[in-house]
Amino acid sequence: MSAPRSVPLTLTMTWRAWQQQGAGIALLAVAAGIMLGAGTLLLQGGVNGLPAELPASILTLAQVTQRGEVVQVNTFMVAFSPVLLTLLCALLATIITPSVVSEDLRGGLLEVLLSTPLAKAQIFSAYLGAALLLTGLCWGLCSLALLLTWAALTHLLPLGLGLSLSPTLAWILTALPLSMTLWSAAVMLGGALLYPRTLDGSAGVGGSPARLLALAPSVLLMPAMVLASQHLGPLLLGGLVGLAALSIAGDVPGD
Repeated sequence: MSAPRSVPLTLTMTWRAWQQQGAGIALLAVAAGIMLGAGTLLLQGGVNGLPAELPASILTLAQVTQRGEVVQVNTFMVAFSPVLLTLLCALLATIITPSVVSEDLRGGLLEVLLSTPLAKAQIFSAYLGAALLLTGLCWGLCSLALLLTWAALTHLLPLGLGLSLSPTLAWILTALPLSMTLWSAAVMLGGALLYPRTLDGSAGVGGSPARLLALAPSVLLMPAMVLASQHLGPLLLGGLVGLAALSIAGDVPGD
């Protein structure tokens, strides 16, 4: 019975956060999608080839052609686009989510909510629902801008570009950014409620373990997709050790 009662509170929090900075965040999401779409198709290196260290299976996920000739560099960039989109959306989530709860923490509204008959689980569910709705909307805008940019460059402009995506890449392009966006939003909300220093912009990345935890999976995807499988073990271990060290450093009070 608690979920239906928290729905109006979720919608209220979502609308309030959207009024505060929704337009700016939406514009940022659309701009990020357009830049990613244009960059993956238009940026080209001097050599049409890829280093031998890159797994050849990546090139089976997509194919970019220019006047009938396969462009391997852009093909790789399109195949790599789910990782880049994931990182962009995760970054947006770390910006959006604190705005959902920051005013309530600083203005004392959270304490007022806790004094009402609403259960703590209902209040947290309302904040989480608002964060997920906003970040999910930005993911949708960023993804739509990316796809429309690809469509415009390949069908509307006389550039001679062709693009085909495999069903596997289409699935990854949807599931990976969305899941990491929701992960980042949930972690940032928990950090904002349990670790208010997360909301302090001056703390930086080192001052916010929640932000590090929110971005870590998305950041680790980038080298994990490029390096060969035999290097993934040391990579993940080193990333976790570095994450733990930065988190501990962020907890150490300054002089």
